[in-house]
Amino acid sequence: MTKNNEVGTLGKHKIKIDKNGMSETTPVNEGSMSWGMIFSIDQNDEYIFIFLNALSGFIIPKRAFDTDVETEEFYNKALEYWNAARNVNA
Repeated sequence: MTKNNEVGTLGKHKIKIDKNGMSETTPVNEGSMSWGMIFSIDQNDEYIFIFLNALSGFIIPKRAFDTDVETEEFYNKALEYWNAARNVNA
């Protein structure tokens, strides 16, 4: 991978979520997707995973949040929005 290809793929991303979906902004790209486009949402001790399919998605380091409370709020809200879009009771 060349340096040009890494810009926008690796590095700083800004992720925003709301009831309609999520948006991503990088130094070279902007995009948004509805919750219906999301395949799954999960987490482990260090990361939140928002998958678009079985092989690609967003890996959000929990260290990107200022506090553990903010991390859990983001994760729980993402799950709430995603489940609502799929008509699943959380």
